[in-house]
Amino acid sequence: MKKFALFILLSLSLGCIELWSQPVEQYSYNTGGSILYMAIDFPLLSRDARQNYQIVYGPIGLGYSYYGYFPGGHTSYPLIKQPQPAGIHNGGGIYVIYQAAPAQGSAKRISYAYLQDGYIVSGPSLIYLGGAGPDGFPTIDMDMETGDPFVVWHSPYANIDQERVICFSFDQYDLIGIPGLWESASVVIDNPVLGEEYIYPVVKIGPSPNPGMKRVYVVGFNNHEIGNLNPSYNAYLAYVDFSHPSDLSNYSANDWTHYEVPYMRDWAMQGIRAYSDFTVSDSGKVIITGTLYDWGTYNDPNWVEGYSDNDVLFVLVNTNYGEGSSEEDWDLYLQEANIPVENPDDYFTNDVGIPYDNLYLVPFAPRFSAVVTDMETVVFSCIYRLSAGRGDDFFPDQGYVKFLNFSFDTGEFTISDVHPRSDNPSAQPYLPWDPEGDGEWEYDNDGNLIMTYSWPVWTSNEEDFETENYVRVSHKNSDFFVVFQESIYNENNSDIYIMHTRDYGQTWLPDNQHILSTYPESDHYQAELEGIIPAYLYPTQLIEFLDPDTARIHFLFFDYQDYQSNDEDNLAHPVQNRLYSNYPNPFNPITTIRFNLLQTEKVTLSIYNIKGQLVNTLVDDIMTIGEHQVSWDGTDSNNRVVGSGVYFYILTTEDHSEIRKMVLIK
Repeated sequence: MKKFALFILLSLSLGCIELWSQPVEQYSYNTGGSILYMAIDFPLLSRDARQNYQIVYGPIGLGYSYYGYFPGGHTSYPLIKQPQPAGIHNGGGIYVIYQAAPAQGSAKRISYAYLQDGYIVSGPSLIYLGGAGPDGFPTIDMDMETGDPFVVWHSPYANIDQERVICFSFDQYDLIGIPGLWESASVVIDNPVLGEEYIYPVVKIGPSPNPGMKRVYVVGFNNHEIGNLNPSYNAYLAYVDFSHPSDLSNYSANDWTHYEVPYMRDWAMQGIRAYSDFTVSDSGKVIITGTLYDWGTYNDPNWVEGYSDNDVLFVLVNTNYGEGSSEEDWDLYLQEANIPVENPDDYFTNDVGIPYDNLYLVPFAPRFSAVVTDMETVVFSCIYRLSAGRGDDFFPDQGYVKFLNFSFDTGEFTISDVHPRSDNPSAQPYLPWDPEGDGEWEYDNDGNLIMTYSWPVWTSNEEDFETENYVRVSHKNSDFFVVFQESIYNENNSDIYIMHTRDYGQTWLPDNQHILSTYPESDHYQAELEGIIPAYLYPTQLIEFLDPDTARIHFLFFDYQDYQSNDEDNLAHPVQNRLYSNYPNPFNPITTIRFNLLQTEKVTLSIYNIKGQLVNTLVDDIMTIGEHQVSWDGTDSNNRVVGSGVYFYILTTEDHSEIRKMVLIK
């Protein structure tokens, strides 16, 4: 246990003060709302599964944010469930991380909450108190042996150009079995190329080729211009090995291996942008996958009609645990992305009435989550749009969610319809003028082609498609849930769609379509969501199987409310007690601990040493609602003076606990 004392003391005394020394900036955001958590149980074998799912927890408010955009990362996941048990401790909780601007004009910060059985037992609290922000777009993964979560986000660096860097932290749950002991933030990826900025990070835990070790990988994407493409989104990778998460507290950025992922800078120089996510397989495959979109060609004023050959689906894979930075070390798989379909009876024409020769279904996937299946295939889901002419011309209210499954054996993607789907499962892809999939088109009495419409985006505003569309997947074994929103039927408040397949996406049965609506007149109305405008849903990556017939998925999402509203009912109020930082810290010989109670209840406030041994109990009584403060003079329960070092103080009530750390220096 001595190394724990050493690394916590060092992190508290040294920390990253230089990194966070810039003054707090002022920010003005147009919208805000509540950050919410919920859990839903889905029956897997019931024939009428659509009617039997149940919201078992929530929605539970984690706080209000004046930043009305994705609370987590653009890609990957911001919440994860611990194993149970987790190492030598109980585990089984849900870690949720998110970005939020807690006050109007304040900077975004990264916070966490830890929930068990529908109760917040730790947090919401900042992951790193020393920061000033603005921080952004966090993602999370976990060491499944210890239950310790690893988190990355981007944040400005205290230098002249104020460029953002990628920061890393982990919670030392394994130390004493209580969440909230976050390691001081460290910089993993700085600005490796002058004038460039790698942000939107993803963190993954994977295997290592070194015996007894694991490997943590972090990827960031370039937010600056390369050639004429801005942003370029080429990727930069960092990784390091560890045997126990505590090893990482002693590492600096120099201990990590860093390099720029090959191919992607060359694409950017040609005006080709990669919309991608990052993942790692259990066999050591390091994978970046997604879509390439040829903005360079479509921004050419001489380009008239059709699509670029550079619009492709791609998989970049290093099969040697990420080791090797050259093109020879990475295999590249490419497949044509756009799906040509006929123009029915020349129905679709350009502005002067000339029919298009062809129509295309075009993937546009800035935000999605990629995973590796137990069969070592790569899966993600994204939105395709119906289009013709130039590469950025799309027909309104025509969006389709597809499921893409890449096999390393064949080197190809299999693409299947998720929503909408034809009545004929073999009729792929779905065509809005042939919803039955029988090859027969229908017309109204005036001879107009009858079309179906779909808009799988949470907002009905066509202009918001590029910034607001997303699709996420949750999986385990052959079961996959695809999560998105549909606003075609309810322009002011979109429905939540959760589609389920039991065979890696080969079939999507009607009974496995789950719809949650906030519209009271809908057949799918959910009273638990009344008054909520859901947006930016994130499921847990892994499905939790409660039994062979029941799957549980946990969700983080945003309730999109206007922060200028004066309606107090729309504001998220505290849902848990709050333990504040002691002052002073470090201290000698006395420090004051403050905490707030939302109700009169039994309270315990205890002091523990670095070995997890109880030192003193300062409070063990029923206390009234409101704020309280208690002093500790550095003595144990026998009134003996304790030595210098790191100590933890833990506030415990019937359904809540919080932990913080302090340093006694003599």
